[in-house]
Amino acid sequence: MRFLLLCLAVLMAPFTAAQSDWQGVERVVAVADLHGDYDNYITVLRQAGVIDRRGRWDAGKTHLVQLGDVPDRGPDSDKIIRHLMKLEEQAEKAGGKVHPLIGNHEVMNITGDLRYVHPGEYEALTSRNSKRLQENYFERVAAYLKENKGKDSVDEAFREQWFKEHPRGFVEHRQHWHPEGQFGAWVASHNTVIRINRSLFVHGGIGPDYLKASMEDINDTVREELRAPDGADRRVVEDEEGPLWYRGLIMGEETDKIAAHVDALMERFDVDRIVMGHTPGFGTVVPRYHGRVLAADSGIAEYYGGNLASVLIENGQAFTLQSGERVAIPDEDAGLLAYYRAIDKISPDINNLKVLIQRLEAAEAAEGSAMLHELRDLQWTHRVLVIHEPEASDQLRDVFRDNREAFDERRLAWFMIADGELQSNLDGRVGRDLLENIRIQLNPAVNEVFLVGLDGGVKLRDKTLDLNALYATIDAMPMRRAEVRR
Repeated sequence: MRFLLLCLAVLMAPFTAAQSDWQGVERVVAVADLHGDYDNYITVLRQAGVIDRRGRWDAGKTHLVQLGDVPDRGPDSDKIIRHLMKLEEQAEKAGGKVHPLIGNHEVMNITGDLRYVHPGEYEALTSRNSKRLQENYFERVAAYLKENKGKDSVDEAFREQWFKEHPRGFVEHRQHWHPEGQFGAWVASHNTVIRINRSLFVHGGIGPDYLKASMEDINDTVREELRAPDGADRRVVEDEEGPLWYRGLIMGEETDKIAAHVDALMERFDVDRIVMGHTPGFGTVVPRYHGRVLAADSGIAEYYGGNLASVLIENGQAFTLQSGERVAIPDEDAGLLAYYRAIDKISPDINNLKVLIQRLEAAEAAEGSAMLHELRDLQWTHRVLVIHEPEASDQLRDVFRDNREAFDERRLAWFMIADGELQSNLDGRVGRDLLENIRIQLNPAVNEVFLVGLDGGVKLRDKTLDLNALYATIDAMPMRRAEVRR
């Protein structure tokens, strides 16, 4: 590769360093890994209302974040990059912004790791001079080998294999992706990590080793390493724990150790969530750690299944746009199953997602059979109605039975203490010490009514039970409104 880099003559004026923090942005769309699939890229942007039918910017002051990994595995990275270049200009004129972040595959193309380059990516860059460039490059390589390894090192078999591995368009590809070439310089002008409002965006993630670094530190270092000459130290851009490669926030089961790291990450960068690409899995946006980690790589490219999803953030609320349909992203684990079921209804052919749903259903069933010893055992799974020594307990049981559908819809469990005994619609799960613990927690008076929210806090305390007023109170709660939207 060094032979080619020494021969390149394509130079571009250096780009200026990029801003890394934006506040007061009303609408943000984040699109993850594209891997050379221009058609699906265009479709996702249209579904998100970012471009019009002609492919021009149509989103006003919206900020579009492309989370990296435009090239490799598909033939159209050239078309995507050139389109993003145009969108950058169009968005600026409209008061919006396009943020093409740096991913590990951009780095691989710049540094010469071409294992995943699609043949179409070479072909897209061919011209009338391609044959001459290819042959000239071969002659330079052959001359070097003959001089340093002897004339026998370049025979017909070597020539045949070399031309197979270096098709027409290869030289142009390396010219474009050179640190001073059109694509390489464009990539190196951008950021690795940015903050918009209270959301952090990065391709891979921020691992523990990078927690003390600022966004500016990370961005400047990556740009410097990409612009460095061949053979220079590229410690950050090639670090598996670095921001372009790290998968620790996405892979594996959620653990207390990573949860603590997420806490530190939120505090360090003063954000509510981090949005990443890099790791496809379930054909949609995957919320982790109570919605603070969003794994946005749905596998947009046909190579990964062609699952069209993006992240939309409006007024601080995050949504998945699944094939253009909006689904609110839950910020608590209790909402995950309903979220994935909504996605499955929109995109019913994602097998990995169905497996995930089955796992969550099994876990919910197991949790649903656990004995209850105190009200917090129902936290995040149920709202709780407690009635202490009512005057007409038999009539109340009939009322509750008649309102079962409304209770179930609102995830409302009821407990009635009558004549010193505890009755409930969860009778089979009532532990021996639950009654005493309810009395200790609530200290109820005779005929007193309590409503406990999903978060475990007392939302209502009254002397009378008015079901219509109770429903109105629940339906006005933010979490309930989010459930209804889903």
